[in-house]
Amino acid sequence: MQQTLFCQLSKWSSLRFWHQNVSSGEIMFNKLFVLFPFALSLLAQVPEGYYSTVDTSSAQALRASLHELIDDHVLFPYTAATTDTWDILEEAQSDPQQPENIIDLYRNASLPKQGGGNDYYNREHTWPKSYGFPKNNDENYPFTDCHHLFLCDPDYNFYRSNKPYRFCSSACQEHTTQETNGMGGQSGVYPGDSNWTSGEYTRGTWETWNGRKGDVARAMFYLAIRYEGGTHTETGFPEPDLELTDDVELILDYQTGDNEDIAYMGMLTDLLQWHRMDPPDDYERNRNDVIYSYQGNRNPFIDHPEWVDLIFDQVLTPNAVFSIPHLAGQAWNSNIVVYNPTADPLSFALHKWDESGYSVLYHHEETVQPFSSRVLDTTLFGINGTAQVTSPSMDLKVKVSFRFRGSQSLTEFFVQANQTAQDWLLPNTQTEWFQWFGFAIGNFQESSNPVEIKAFQNGVLVGSSQQLSLPSHQKKVALIQDIWPDLDYSDVDMVLISSGQPIPAPVAITGNLEQSRHVFFSGQAVQ
Repeated sequence: MQQTLFCQLSKWSSLRFWHQNVSSGEIMFNKLFVLFPFALSLLAQVPEGYYSTVDTSSAQALRASLHELIDDHVLFPYTAATTDTWDILEEAQSDPQQPENIIDLYRNASLPKQGGGNDYYNREHTWPKSYGFPKNNDENYPFTDCHHLFLCDPDYNFYRSNKPYRFCSSACQEHTTQETNGMGGQSGVYPGDSNWTSGEYTRGTWETWNGRKGDVARAMFYLAIRYEGGTHTETGFPEPDLELTDDVELILDYQTGDNEDIAYMGMLTDLLQWHRMDPPDDYERNRNDVIYSYQGNRNPFIDHPEWVDLIFDQVLTPNAVFSIPHLAGQAWNSNIVVYNPTADPLSFALHKWDESGYSVLYHHEETVQPFSSRVLDTTLFGINGTAQVTSPSMDLKVKVSFRFRGSQSLTEFFVQANQTAQDWLLPNTQTEWFQWFGFAIGNFQESSNPVEIKAFQNGVLVGSSQQLSLPSHQKKVALIQDIWPDLDYSDVDMVLISSGQPIPAPVAITGNLEQSRHVFFSGQAVQ
């Protein structure tokens, strides 16, 4: 009975779209409004209580609670004799003025509904499936997730290929739109109402036309929150961690041809601007309603577009202060990612204080190269703190990341605080998502604390033994490439750290955070 009701509601949702047009003055739908007053009002709002569990107290709380809400949706097959993605998308993209037609994503053409496997339109993975989930099977949830699948003109789908979303220019190749229901059709002068493209594949560019820029951007934001790695709670099937970035190299690195644990898509800065340029309209809201009626989850950024900036965009002006909290029960969970979206090097300084006001971390005169990012470790203390950016050369875009892949693999190295460590071994597990390998050592004694570090490959010493001297109440973040410039992270599978003096231990996943401290970290900060 519930499934039947869903089907009826999803059919009514297109009528809701018409009703909203009626209220804005388009009297041509007045007859439909009179005939279906109950149906028109039934889906006029987000289901009552749907967002009641969302926590907006902070960016990380919002992200975590949204993920919990929209996670574990119902999977429908990509193509099947039963209800599949063709059926859902044809209903979701119905032309409100010609319900027997669909409106395709990029060309904006109104096309008669044909069912699956036709020559008029196909399905576009707005997050290209080659970026993290190329192999379709019964376990591949993002492959068939209709919130980012769109019916699309086959030629335009081919032109887009797997190019990241970003702004193009008048020098790019134009792919025009058709005028449908008062939208699209203007072309000839960039950007007009056209799609624009240049280059090929990951290093290429695809700029979606203005009328659907926000639609694809919000689909990307949805995926970045819906897919956080781990497994589907109901089925146990593995799911990738999908992250948005401005770094093309990251996107390339995880395009392997296999389903990956983590994958990237871009470009984040452009998608944020597209989201602001093209807010949700009735067509997009109707699409959200229909997909929800099948999958059981919504795209929250269509219902609450104001949440996008809270999660994905934190811009700090000079002397801005922001919180770096420690999440109870989580280790290695606070990192600062500073992105430089300009063509010039960006310099800044960063301070961090503990709850008592004691300065525990200071990055002095840091530099971020053009169009790249820096990941700054703030995990030395497992307690709450605040950080302040001082004297930057320009406004900064700063993302505070509260997850650190690989944390669970380090639990075997959690020891009692202030234990004397003669031989601490740190393995390089070299899983697919490792980009670098390093460690952090903190000295909380009143005197300097020298340590010796050695690198090994298959039990054989590689590189020379190095001495690190830590001043009182200071810490050192060390990467393999910084200590041994001639070695790549893949050349090292073990690090030996020796010291005859007490070295504070890592923060345990549980325990007294006032007495335990981080010593080691490895992996790649989530961006």
